[in-house]
This record gives sequence, C-alpha cells and structure tokens, in this order.
Amino acid sequence: IDHVSSPTAIRFPIAEIVAHCRKEGILVLVDGAHAPGMVELDITALGPDWYAANLHKWACAPPGAGFLWAAPQHRRSTHPMTVSHYLGASYEAEFGWQGTRDITPWLCAGVSIAQCAAVGWNTIRQHNHALATWMHQELVRAWDLEPLSAIDGHLLGSMASVRVPAWATAAIGDSLELRDRLFCEHQVEVAIFDWNQEPLMRVSAAAHNCSEDLVRLVSALESLCGLGGSDSQKRK
Repeated sequence: IDHVSSPTAIRFPIAEIVAHCRKEGILVLVDGAHAPGMVELDITALGPDWYAANLHKWACAPPGAGFLWAAPQHRRSTHPMTVSHYLGASYEAEFGWQGTRDITPWLCAGVSIAQCAAVGWNTIRQHNHALATWMHQELVRAWDLEPLSAIDGHLLGSMASVRVPAWATAAIGDSLELRDRLFCEHQVEVAIFDWNQEPLMRVSAAAHNCSEDLVRLVSALESLCGLGGSDSQKRK
C-alpha cells in the first residue's frame, strides 16, 4: 500500500487501512517512498508488517539512502535479495552488509536528518504543504483544469499533481519529450509522466522552493507550446 501515491501525490489514510487489514488477517507492506520528511511518521504506531521508504527525497539524504522496517515477528524470515556471508546471522547483519555496496548514503542520512531537525520538521512540513497547496490551486486556475484531489490541499503533502493541459499535449504529445524540453530549453525540472493513459505533471515544494519557481514553470510551458499572454482561450 502506498503511503503517498507517487503519480497523484495523494496521501492515503494509512493508519485506517492498516488497522482494517489487521482485522482481516492481511499482511501489509507499506511503500512509504515519499513519507519520511513529508508527513509525521511513527511506524510502530501504524503497525504494518513491513515499511519501506526512501530518505533521499524529503529527508534530504543522498541518493541511495533508504530503509526497510520489519515488525519483530517477521525479522527472522525477512532477507535481502542480495545474499552475503551474514545470511542467517540476524536481520540487521544481513541488511547491513551486502557485499561491495557503497554504504556512504546510509552514513550520511543521519547528518541530513539532524540538519532538518535543527530547522524544525514542523516548520519544513508546514512550508512545503502550504506551497504545494498554493501551486496546485494556481495551476488549476491558470490552466482551467479539473483537479485530481481536493483543492483545499487536505489530501496533499509536499507535492501536487495536475493534468497536463490539452493544448500542451496537442503541441508536444510525448510526456518525456515535454519534460526533457522544459529542462533543456528552460532549465525547469518537473516530473511529467503518463498515468492511466493520461499525462500528469507533478510539482514538488521543498524548503528551497518559492512562488517564483511556479511562475517560471507556467511561463516556460506556455512559451514552449507557442502560447503568449493573449492566448488565454487557447489555454482552456
């Protein structure tokens, strides 16, 4: 189960889902790739069987940093796909030593988490959520889009997804080409991908982002697709 959906950026009521699955005797592995740093997280309180997540996203650790949490009753039966010479020693030993893998990102993760904690996790989350909610509202308004989630942002964390405007797909039909051209021609990096046969754009709000970044994205996309300030009807 996703904690935060990657394509739609929607936060799921994971505590309620896990509790219901437990009543039904269903094992639960939560994919929390976007959760650490974006939402307040207490895994033991949630009570899943396994919880896997990244630390290189909202916890600001280097790429390759992440973790797998297993409930105590599953640790003897949970093994890494890469088997090394600590097989059977313990849960921590097996996952902590995987041959020649570079563990530098793991060692750096603690420093990243400590730096964010010094700023204040609540401060970071509140900034990111407020900005993501505003970006979502602005894109829906500017391009006259039907929102994918509640416009008040209560289902969002630090990112939001919107449909790519029809005029953009008409001008540049391939999502990856559109993404690459925004970066190469305008130095704007934003996630654009196909989901359920529909192109989506996902904007992210981190501590270093501000409202001017969204203004630049809107201008870049409209410029790339040949729209100007007098083309408001074409945007719709």
